[in-house]
Amino acid sequence: MREIVSSVRNKMELFQFYIKAFIYIVSLLVSFYGLRALNYEKLIKANHVVEARILYALLVMGLGYLVGSFLIQFLYML
Repeated sequence: MREIVSSVRNKMELFQFYIKAFIYIVSLLVSFYGLRALNYEKLIKANHVVEARILYALLVMGLGYLVGSFLIQFLYML
């Protein structure tokens, strides 16, 4: 009996992992799509392209993480 319960619990944890990973990936894609609308070229200094790309990547990851975390917490509250 314990083996069945353990097997079901492992499957539920794996399912929750897949749901969380899917939500984070979708959040990253949506934040990337949303930040493309910004004209940030006026905010960066000339000849600082690498730094601007790093900043853009960090903004996408941070926003994606925040949106994903919000959605996961919202789903667990239901």
